[in-house]
Amino acid sequence: STQRVAGRTTVRKDVPTEIRRDGGVPLARLTFEDDSGRRIYEMSSESITVGRGGSNRRVDLRIDSSADVSREHISIRRDRSGGFYVSDLSMLGTTVNGTPLPKGYDEVDGSRQPNGVETPLPDRARIALADTVFIDFEIIST
Repeated sequence: STQRVAGRTTVRKDVPTEIRRDGGVPLARLTFEDDSGRRIYEMSSESITVGRGGSNRRVDLRIDSSADVSREHISIRRDRSGGFYVSDLSMLGTTVNGTPLPKGYDEVDGSRQPNGVETPLPDRARIALADTVFIDFEIIST
């Protein structure tokens, strides 16, 4: 759309929202905007990994962003009772509703070893990846 206000012309390109489903009945919805535009990911598997990905880093939800977002930034898991948990796998940190998460790994002899630390996710949460990409998380089925 083109808009002219006070002698200035502004052109705005509307980019359609991409909706991606990983199959099955959606359990949670992740809505965010990255360098590709506004995106929605409907999570139906019991766990996913989110990050920029790479040749040796497989992620379920690929974020198109600067290197501030780690190749494997977070994992989200649903337990048998229907609760969701997030684990920070990143170098530059993750917050949930503004609260920093503890690291979900320990450095051992120069390599990362998962430590099992997870943080419960409320029914709705704002997850910030290195204060660069903000994901609105919402449970849609229990």
